[in-house]
Order: sequence, then structure tokens, then C-alpha cells
Amino acid sequence: MDIKTQSDQNILEQKILNHNLAINHLELAIKYHFDASRYFENGDIDKAIECNAKAQDSTNKAVEYSSKIDHNHLSK
Repeated sequence: MDIKTQSDQNILEQKILNHNLAINHLELAIKYHFDASRYFENGDIDKAIECNAKAQDSTNKAVEYSSKIDHNHLSK
């Protein structure tokens, strides 16, 4: 494998990693939103607020990983 091909491979592997990390954080955000909803329904407002904060944090992390993906390279 030449240097350019190896470099492209490394870039693609990093993109895949960032996509997977973003997905994992979105899945966590969904879980925390469901938990928050359940706590609200059961009247446990403090736990609901805690889960909502965790959901927001997970969403922010997903956006962070997603923003690291340079989509221009994929079209080359």
C-alpha cells in the first residue's frame, strides 16, 4: 500500500470511528430521554431533570463527533 492509499485508509477509518461514536452518543441521548419521560410520568422530577441533562450532554457529544467528519474527502 503506498503512502497516499495508507493515508486515505487512515482518514476513512477515522471517519468511521467518528460516525460510530456519534451514533453511540445519540443512542444514549434517546435512552436518557425515555428515562426522563418515565421519571416525569412517575412524578420524580429531580431524576427527570438529571436524565434530561444527560440526554443533552450526549446530544452535544454526538454533534461534536459528527462535526469532526470532513465530508468533502468522501467525494474525491
